[in-house]
Amino acid sequence: LLFTEKISLNIGIRYDYFTFQYKSKLNDTLMLNNSKGIASPKCNLYYKIGQEIQLYLSAGSGFHSNDARVSVLRKDITSLPKAYSIDFGTNFKLKKKIFVNSAVWFMYLQSEYVYGGDDGLLGLSGSTRRFGIDLSARYQLLKWLFIDADLNLAHPRFVDLPKGKNYVTLAPNITSVGGIGINMKKGVSGSFRYRHLGKRPAIEDNSVIASGYFIMDAVLNYQWKKITINLSAENIFNRKWREAQFGTESKLKGEPKPITEIHFTPGIPFFLKGGIAFLF
Repeated sequence: LLFTEKISLNIGIRYDYFTFQYKSKLNDTLMLNNSKGIASPKCNLYYKIGQEIQLYLSAGSGFHSNDARVSVLRKDITSLPKAYSIDFGTNFKLKKKIFVNSAVWFMYLQSEYVYGGDDGLLGLSGSTRRFGIDLSARYQLLKWLFIDADLNLAHPRFVDLPKGKNYVTLAPNITSVGGIGINMKKGVSGSFRYRHLGKRPAIEDNSVIASGYFIMDAVLNYQWKKITINLSAENIFNRKWREAQFGTESKLKGEPKPITEIHFTPGIPFFLKGGIAFLF
């Protein structure tokens, strides 16, 4: 809906229908089903200050689907927990070379689910709320040279748990990606990029911390007619980092009692890969 040259409104609704089915490999007679539908309305209000700046206010609801096993085995738990969010931001464009997007946002999640390593299921962990800031920038330095960066700050907490024991496990406070890209006329393209994930609580009282990482990757491509040659390098500086991490209670031989500590999968070390693709 276009109210004036500066103010416009966009309204929409989405409907999803899921059918969950589970068949046990341990018990051939156990086969369960469950179905659920959900509607997600959304609304976007835009205000155009000029040719370069636009303000927007967005609100709506969404959902996340639960593990199929939980959906059919635990009918008391909703299969599609709802999420409600609102964000206020701005789009800024300087001529044709610089684009910046910034926003402040809030999200309420009806039910947060956390993976349990012992039984391999997702467990109900209560409602959560998050608020934060997003910043995104794109800059075309030259015709063939591009720079971009995204920064996301978040403050996630459980709603019903007491303060100090309401941290959302493994939910990061800061994430960021960015880098430099090239796209030349003679078939040469590539990028040099970073990815950063900040440290985050591994259990609800924040006494066990999952460490963060900062990794650099690079890609170089050359296309000649219908042949593309590519070379990629992951973790260029061979940083030691942890990929999947969980705060898990365990007890080794000789230890008097179980302790909760980080169990992790090591991140990939420096890795070089090349390839050739034929287009037809």
